Amino acid sequence: MRKWMTFLMALMVGANSYANAFGTIGVEAGYRQDTVSLKSGLTQNVEVRHKFSDLDIFQVGVKGQGTFGSNFYARGEATWGWILDGKYVEKFSVVTEGVGQITKFKDVADDRYVFGANVAIGYPFFFSDCTMSLAPTVGYAFDEQNLRLNRGNITFKPESNTPLEGTQSYEQRFISRWFGPSLGVDFQYVPVNESWNVFAQFGYHWAQFKTRTHTKFENIPDYLASHAKRGHGIVFNVGVQYDFCDCWTAGFAVKVSDFHAHKKHHVKKSDLAVKDAAQEVSHGRDHFAWKSLAVNLLVGRAF
Repeated sequence: MRKWMTFLMALMVGANSYANAFGTIGVEAGYRQDTVSLKSGLTQNVEVRHKFSDLDIFQVGVKGQGTFGSNFYARGEATWGWILDGKYVEKFSVVTEGVGQITKFKDVADDRYVFGANVAIGYPFFFSDCTMSLAPTVGYAFDEQNLRLNRGNITFKPESNTPLEGTQSYEQRFISRWFGPSLGVDFQYVPVNESWNVFAQFGYHWAQFKTRTHTKFENIPDYLASHAKRGHGIVFNVGVQYDFCDCWTAGFAVKVSDFHAHKKHHVKKSDLAVKDAAQEVSHGRDHFAWKSLAVNLLVGRAF
């Protein structure tokens, strides 16, 4: 019985206090900033880059955890964020006969949303009279960035003289999704007879990436999709919390995410009329990246 109660007191992760019962639930709210980069190597000589940077996001979320079996526990969370402001740059690069040409377009991204959900199970090992624990974890995560440029007319600002310079009716929407399994470790430190504790979570993700781009230029719609199966990422979450009564806790946490995925084009020669063109396209390579930094306030209750 004593061992079981010690185990329950040591399981403190996220927005939850695990000192009292079999299950907890908590909420969080805070600020998040994302960067999303999409690079498409259309051919060996043609490349298009889309970059959303300084995306200011207000984020809310819910967390939960329960224990089962001997010492196993499971945790999960879901978050939703509204994009308040951000920058967008598109670069179109062409190399012809050794001469490079770059056309740049700028706009403001201040709409749409981000969404994420993850689950994990772990088995803790205790140290230092059960005040510290390390728990290997296995889990699964899904994250989406739904981005849209300002609707209406925008002004193109190319870095070279092109016929595209000027103001046109232009709309773009990008949907990026990262999903896949993860392995990691959770750390908790719970001082004896104290009301505060610190926690940290680290996870390595094997991620797939899917993106869809919807474009409407002068009322002419266009659609492009891409899927990269070989992606990876790391997620690190660290924070501190304080139990201010028997069943309520409050805290502060910082979460960092860094994901990358690559895709190399494979085009059959029969798909194109010109043999040399098919060989050229086969050298194309896409790269996708997502980086995120979130700072959240946490409130939780044990049941």
